[in-house]
Amino acid sequence: MRASGTNAALLGDLMTDAMFRIGSLCLAEWRADQARPAYVYQFDWQSPAGFESCHCLEIPFVFNNFAAWQDSPMLKGAKPAETRGLAEAMQGAWIAFARAGKPDHPRLPAWPPYQREDRMTMRFDSVIGPVSDLAGLAWREPWPP
Repeated sequence: MRASGTNAALLGDLMTDAMFRIGSLCLAEWRADQARPAYVYQFDWQSPAGFESCHCLEIPFVFNNFAAWQDSPMLKGAKPAETRGLAEAMQGAWIAFARAGKPDHPRLPAWPPYQREDRMTMRFDSVIGPVSDLAGLAWREPWPP
């Protein structure tokens, strides 16, 4: 999710794109071009403590180990029912992928592979679902092909 619009937030978005998004999407497109499935996700759950969706915030959700993160400032004020549901969906996807090469499981909407044509990305937030071209083509404009 894009940050508020302050100069600091814009810089944060640019750094996130440069360090994480661009390389990930280029790799997903390369795999799709090779007819090898890639499953792209974006973690958009917002920390109630004001950290937005910061780097590594998804880790306690992926491993569903909130007890190990009980003193983490980025989870302060999180609602257990919301985090539990999101964690079950994420952890289930990672386990399913490790077992079968596909992240699909009963607690998650169908997760289509990423393709250049639709750029399907699973969005993990308070509502979970696949979104076509979540990053938008604009992510390419400042970057060389």
